[in-house]
Amino acid sequence: MKKVMVDLMLVCVNFAIFAVTWLYPQEIRNPAVVWGVSIILMPVFLLLAIRDWKLDRDNKIAGKQTAASQEIQKEIQVAGGIKEIILLSEDHTEIMAWDIYHKVSVILGRDVGENRVDISLNQSPHASMVDVEHAVLNFAGGNWYVSDLESQNGIRVEKAQDGQVYRIAPDVPCRIESGDCLYIGLSRLLLR
Repeated sequence: MKKVMVDLMLVCVNFAIFAVTWLYPQEIRNPAVVWGVSIILMPVFLLLAIRDWKLDRDNKIAGKQTAASQEIQKEIQVAGGIKEIILLSEDHTEIMAWDIYHKVSVILGRDVGENRVDISLNQSPHASMVDVEHAVLNFAGGNWYVSDLESQNGIRVEKAQDGQVYRIAPDVPCRIESGDCLYIGLSRLLLR
């Protein structure tokens, strides 16, 4: 904002110089030269003021967006503590891991090249039981939710809190937390 004010002051100074030389041309050696320089400098400083004002405004907007995105990231960090998804084998060893730390939506399924899947379960021993777009994880209101995308073999959630396994109805979001396990078909995914 200071640059804008300086530029506007320079416009005013050039206008004052132009006005003085117009009113008292006999007091100045070459009034035409002073008029010409003043007429050229006034729009230059006016354009600089406009440019600086726009840059200032854009920086303020970007600062607000950055602050808002930082708030969203803080919410994601505390969202049930889920930072990654681990594909487990039948003997509970890790096959693959996916980081979901800064995401707000994740699609799970099988990558067949024509679809957009964030977590591809092609490497799962039970990949044939996973639909192309099987499930979606969404972050909302400070929590993660899983929804079945009307898959053929469904989704089950084993809650870490009570050890119970629940079947999820299609298109009905279920809240999930760190330590829970998702069963996508027969593929087991640990949320951590």
